[in-house]
Order: sequence, then structure tokens, then C-alpha cells
Amino acid sequence: ALGFKMHGEPLKTTKGLHFLNHTNKPSLLLEICFVDDKDDFKQYNKVGPDAIGKAIASAVIGHAVSTTATTQIKEVSDMAEVQLYDFNGTDAQKWVPIHNNDGTISLRNKACGKFLDITGGAKASGTLLQVYKNNGSTAQKFKLKKCSGYTPDFIAPVEIIPVINENLRVDCKSGAKSNGTKLQIYNANNTAAQRWTVIDDGSGYWTII
Repeated sequence: ALGFKMHGEPLKTTKGLHFLNHTNKPSLLLEICFVDDKDDFKQYNKVGPDAIGKAIASAVIGHAVSTTATTQIKEVSDMAEVQLYDFNGTDAQKWVPIHNNDGTISLRNKACGKFLDITGGAKASGTLLQVYKNNGSTAQKFKLKKCSGYTPDFIAPVEIIPVINENLRVDCKSGAKSNGTKLQIYNANNTAAQRWTVIDDGSGYWTII
């Protein structure tokens, strides 16, 4: 309806694409136009990316997308929830430790440049963690506390304590182990769901397990 012509079959199943082979979610790659096709290029510039984005979103959710909904999507683009995931060596799993003058630590994600953050600056147990633009608030400051009972001492994991409420700990929601498990702050309970091993790769980045 936006005026793009069809090139070949509209739906293809391809087993050799990197993205589709490295996600466990049902996935489609959308090819809007051929950028090396002069007519497609002109049509893309004529229609514009906002109209194309609305058409895709409308198809996915099954009804028209309003301007208000588009605005809401833009407003939340500065944040993303933090989750557990299999080690893959990507920048999404690397954190830059920022040592603050007050003795606390902030963690900046290498991939997106945003900081580990407590959603809404809330202090309640069960509040989810996200990455968010740097704002210098206590919602982005943490302390590390070495767990006791490990020999030798240097192999001991740590608890990650949110400065906003030091009675809580960074925690795997429901003690789950699967990909996609969300991280939250939760009442200190001395379980493995609140123990973290910090790996320093020697080049300024931490991986947190």
C-alpha cells in the first residue's frame, strides 16, 4: 500500500543468516526495499521511515498505530531491561566500572553506552533493573560486598548492593537460570541468585556472571 514493488517471493526461509541463527526467539528479517534499486530508493525517500515503521508495527500488532503510540515508543528508547543470557563475548555483556568519588561504583554498558539503573529510582524489593542514560543519581550507584565462606578468599563472589536501598541486592528474578531471566533488586537472602563473579578482562571491561 505504500507503493513498493515486490521483488521475487514475498516470504523466504533462509537457514544461513547469522542473526536468525543466534536468537532463540521467533524472528523475521524485513527487507523494505532494495537500496541499489533506483525506483525503490526514490519511493523510500518519498514515503519516509516513520510511515514505514508505522506500517510494520501495525502489521505486527494487528491494528493501526496512533501518533501517541509512536511517541511513547520514542520516549522509552533510552532504556532497556537487563537480563541473564548465555555468554557470547559481545559488547552487550561487557561493563565499564566507573569508580565514583563517594566510594561507589557505576556500571556503563559497552554496547549501548548507558548505565545500570534501578527503574524509576524505586527503593522497593522487586524493582527491575534497566540500562538508562547517565544521570548521576543513586539509582545508578552500587557497592560490592565479598561473600564469606570461600577458600581461597580471592575466588569469593560478590553481592551487588544498590546504594538507593542497601537492604536489597541485585538478584535473578525468582532464582531462575534461563536466558531472558530479568534482574531486580530484592531483599538480601544469601542465596546464589544474589552472588556474582566479576571477571576483569584486563582492558577496562568487566563481565558479570
